[in-house]
Amino acid sequence: MIFLDLIIELLFKNKKVNKEIRYDFFNQHSFTLPKSAKNDVLIGLRQLKRVLQKIWFQKVDYSDQFYDTKSNDFLYVVSPHDISSKLKFIKNDQKVKGALSKFNLLLDLSFSNKILFTIFVILFFSVIVLYVFIIKRNRINIALFPEHILQCYVLIKKLKRFNCKKLYFFYTHEPEANLIAHVLIKYRINVIKIPNTNPLFMFNKHLIASSVLLSLGYQHDEAISYYKENSKLKLGYIIHPELEQYHNNHLNSNRNKNICYYSHASWLRINLDHNLPWFNEIYEEVNLLNQIKQTQLFNNDIITVCLHPKEKSNPQIFSQAKSYYEGVFGKNVIFYEKKSYESFKEYDLGFGAFSSILFERIHCGYKTIIFNEEINGFPIENSDFNKFVIQDIQNLKLKLNKALKMEEREFFNGLNKYTFHFDKLKTIDDD
Repeated sequence: MIFLDLIIELLFKNKKVNKEIRYDFFNQHSFTLPKSAKNDVLIGLRQLKRVLQKIWFQKVDYSDQFYDTKSNDFLYVVSPHDISSKLKFIKNDQKVKGALSKFNLLLDLSFSNKILFTIFVILFFSVIVLYVFIIKRNRINIALFPEHILQCYVLIKKLKRFNCKKLYFFYTHEPEANLIAHVLIKYRINVIKIPNTNPLFMFNKHLIASSVLLSLGYQHDEAISYYKENSKLKLGYIIHPELEQYHNNHLNSNRNKNICYYSHASWLRINLDHNLPWFNEIYEEVNLLNQIKQTQLFNNDIITVCLHPKEKSNPQIFSQAKSYYEGVFGKNVIFYEKKSYESFKEYDLGFGAFSSILFERIHCGYKTIIFNEEINGFPIENSDFNKFVIQDIQNLKLKLNKALKMEEREFFNGLNKYTFHFDKLKTIDDD
């Protein structure tokens, strides 16, 4: 019944909500496969092999945590490694005793289900292999279809078996996320989605849920615009537990007047063949850094680069990162190697090109400038968030110098709603 419901809701119903679900399922960006898969005519065969290996040979190396299978409230994440950190988000809900992860859904099947799922993927891939061999459009999402639909089925089946009444749903940007939520709501399960700390337009412009909990003030601007027509969707706020300890509670100013550049590791993501999102934030950063290098904009300044965790993953990559940024900012560049959040209070001003750390820094109440020359739709029209954004390299240094001369209170004057004070904003329900 569950499997049939999934197929009907995804492929055969033509209500507006079904069309949105179908579009996301087959068009939403996925990080599962590399960028090169878009041009790989044999990706269907490779994906068939990958799914069969998951079903039959891959073992759970980090188990989901089930504290009490009699609980009615559950948590859903992508990786089991994320369970403990995401539980901190909902620490006020003491009823949450169980968790499930997308990563493990096909790794602990019964023998009979292994047989059934194997037959299913072979039958489906017999068509998919030929399709993706000939047609390039949506190749990655089509190749992922059997895996995604099976994971949806296993998740919903487990939640129903556990008599789930409420599900806290993280990583809402997955292609199948709206399909899962739609069917769960149909089964009278309360689905609470919690997007990550990035603007909603990136992956969450169309959300299906019982309610959405926002963690950034700018997301409120977007939510009022994007979700206004959905009268059934409840909107609320949630405190990001990891950021709470870094709140600049009194908007105190840092007197050292030092500048920190926050990296998104775009050069490395390109080198590692990551499947890059449509909104082009990777090449936005590469473009910014190339312009800084060509103009030698900061060669006479001392700039600290706060490296992305990917750039500190091993000594070889770290060495490459240092060489890369020395070529951009000059030999005076300094590298911040501690936890990125620790840098907030150490540097008077931060800047960069569209990375989540920049939005988190603004949220915590520290002066921040975001460079955006090419990403359309950000910030949304008439949003005060535009005051944090610079759109051309010629005026970047001027805006940075102007911000350096300001106290935090002056910088955030009229913009407190984008800091941790955002919970005082009106919700959709208040209108």
